[in-house]
Amino acid sequence: MSKQKVKISSFLTERKDRFKPDIANKLGLKRVHKIDFSGNIHLVEHKPTRTNMILVKNGDLLISGINAEKGGVSVFEFEEDAIATIHYSSYTYDETKINIDYLKWFLKSNAFKQILIDQAGSGIKSELKPKRFLPLEIYLPSLDEQVEILKNLNSINSEAVELGSLISDSETLLSKLRQSILQDAVQGKLTKEWREQNPTVEPVSELLKKIKAEKEQLIKEKIIRKEKILPQVNNEEIPFEIPKTWEWTRWGNILANEKYSMKRGPFGSALRKGDFVKEGVRVFEQYNPINDDPHWVRYYITKEKHEKLKAFNTKAGDMLVSCSGATLGRITLLPKGVQEGIINQALLKIRVHTEVILNEYFVRLFRSSYIQDKIWKKAKGMAIPNMVGVNELKKIPIPLPPISEQLIILDKESEIINSLSELEIEVTSSKLNSKKLMQSVLSELLGEENNTLEKKTTSKKEIKKPSREIKYNSKTLLMDLVKLLEENGKLHAEDLWKMSKYPNDIDAFYAELKKQIEEEKAIKEVVNEKGYLELA
Repeated sequence: MSKQKVKISSFLTERKDRFKPDIANKLGLKRVHKIDFSGNIHLVEHKPTRTNMILVKNGDLLISGINAEKGGVSVFEFEEDAIATIHYSSYTYDETKINIDYLKWFLKSNAFKQILIDQAGSGIKSELKPKRFLPLEIYLPSLDEQVEILKNLNSINSEAVELGSLISDSETLLSKLRQSILQDAVQGKLTKEWREQNPTVEPVSELLKKIKAEKEQLIKEKIIRKEKILPQVNNEEIPFEIPKTWEWTRWGNILANEKYSMKRGPFGSALRKGDFVKEGVRVFEQYNPINDDPHWVRYYITKEKHEKLKAFNTKAGDMLVSCSGATLGRITLLPKGVQEGIINQALLKIRVHTEVILNEYFVRLFRSSYIQDKIWKKAKGMAIPNMVGVNELKKIPIPLPPISEQLIILDKESEIINSLSELEIEVTSSKLNSKKLMQSVLSELLGEENNTLEKKTTSKKEIKKPSREIKYNSKTLLMDLVKLLEENGKLHAEDLWKMSKYPNDIDAFYAELKKQIEEEKAIKEVVNEKGYLELA
């Protein structure tokens, strides 16, 4: 195979058309919203802009400066022109030298990713701009050879897509199986045989009577306050049949007979960042239930502050629930030995009566589609979903089995879930191997020479780029920019972007960042630390 070392500028030419905001707003053209990681271009109707824009025409190669290595590269095939922010770049190309589909494959290869690391850097401000992209030198086969390579790539890709579809179907099926098992558990289907072998188990109704009597005595002794009596569950509220030894009861009837057995975190000025100290009483955050990690801790408050917030206190056995945002309904159980603390405003604390329901069983019940549908019911359609109020939660009908049967359900459910976990590991492994295989094929067909980049240094020794502390965590909550800087102190712009509300929309991130810097004056660049931002 014959190859020539050429600069990308020998077959690509940047489209130079650029408009100031006032001109761009008068054009009335649709705007590029994003290029997804599959290479699809998404347009939105014209909307006013306060940033410079570039022109994109039919047949142009369009590249997202931030997401090029993730697949943010495509040919613009819309008939009408469009505009895009300057974080994109648009190119015409010489069809006598480059097959554009071949180039798109190359830009998805590990070779190109390595070029980005070596030449464009990892910072958000080191985008793949034309001045960085066009001078790069690569080994390019002849046009006929590009076409032949492309045929092979497309053929193998068809098989890879089919394999990916099978893996995706397997992931969906496993997820549905997990939910189905939970639903079978809370309907008594997992323990049908056990009940037949144990017909003398005391019905839950008898235990609920004892708990009710205990609660009435505590009210009489003024240890807890009297609450509005919850009505019996009527037939119209019952969504499915349960075994005769079980009982439909209200959520409020299974809570611990004590103050603050179900409590939403403190709002407003009750708990602010200024209250946090390096040591003291821990503060539980949304991270804990989202990642089912009760031991993770970032903030503490003083014992004096804790005294004022005792209503929000937590202890081993409590359940913590994420009660807002896209992760609404995630739950974690605080195990024995976990440090006591308080919840923040994004959490709901639940403390149940363990003589009537086991903590571990409540977690399974809570994760079932039946309960999840209930807590999401009033959240649908909201910009920021919020869990229904505590009083509404207390009214939710709960299917309750005897304690002895709860133990059996937990054992059976764990046994089945462990088997599914093994399958999930296999599916995940297949997914990773599929990606590695495709990259291996790319390297083989594109040729090792394409992995060679002409390196230019100012000295004989290779220059190493200074490293930086990466604060980004993929499990971090989505937040607005000011809140993120309040929580983390200064951040590199790349980390700020990935942790923000706009991890998949770089244009929206830049627009908001510009607003906070220029209009709100809330954010500024850190002096003498390129790429870092902090509160103004």
